Amino acid sequence: MDVAIDKVITVLNTLENLDKVLRLSSDIVKSQGVMWEILYVHEVPLFGVPDYLHDSSSLDKEKVKKTIKEHLLKLRDHDDHAIFVFEDDTADRVLSQSRDDTNVLLITPYQEKITEGLIKKTDLPTLVVKTNRVKYLSVVIPIDLAEDTTSCSIQQAQSFFPHSKIRLVYDYRYVVDTMMMDVDFLGVPTEPMLDMDTNEEIRKNQEAIFESIKKQKGLDGDFINETLTIEDDLLKYIETENFDLTVLCSRGDGFLLSDSVTFGLLKECPTDMLIINNIQINFQK
Repeated sequence: MDVAIDKVITVLNTLENLDKVLRLSSDIVKSQGVMWEILYVHEVPLFGVPDYLHDSSSLDKEKVKKTIKEHLLKLRDHDDHAIFVFEDDTADRVLSQSRDDTNVLLITPYQEKITEGLIKKTDLPTLVVKTNRVKYLSVVIPIDLAEDTTSCSIQQAQSFFPHSKIRLVYDYRYVVDTMMMDVDFLGVPTEPMLDMDTNEEIRKNQEAIFESIKKQKGLDGDFINETLTIEDDLLKYIETENFDLTVLCSRGDGFLLSDSVTFGLLKECPTDMLIINNIQINFQK
């Protein structure tokens, strides 16, 4: 299965540590054979304007472009791209740049408020750069057992990072709505007050579905049976296993990978993260 994207937009709010973000963007652009736009947005309330970028009372856009081009030259990637420089409203600027394209991948360094706003407002798949890792050798995908989110996450990871080793993970204490799955049991979060036999039956059903998904997708994975919150369980697992990238298919409907869990993981996760928001990207079976 191939994920269809038409364009990569690298979203920058600072000129620090450009090399990794540009290298990742370049590698994906080359592997996908798509257009590349580099969008620098200076958020004035959050970042002071460095003197060398300051022209009278405004941002010197030409100096910003020159700095980015110098980094591209060092990477020997200075063709087939466009650079745009704006002030303020990162999410709105991205929406404007992507309004005529339905299949866009965003790549951006992590800036808590800006990144969260970008993900919430654009609904575009976003690769959030948090570490100095230059290669994603091992990728983890927390799943919620639903076919649409699971397939989407796996396809995106395999398309963008075909040489990475992918591992699935599922927390046993959550069961998604039966409308999302072909199973014959009540889909509810497990609770301490549930009868122990019922609790055990739900856990076994979940584990059976998880094993079926692993077999169907041809991937290894771990069924978490811990006692912390789901978010803390995932963070502990990701850190212990030393993954390079975490892939989340975020949902806004209160399921396992809801917005609240996604942004909690985004803030604390020790890896870079690919967040697919509401399964917006098209893929072909």
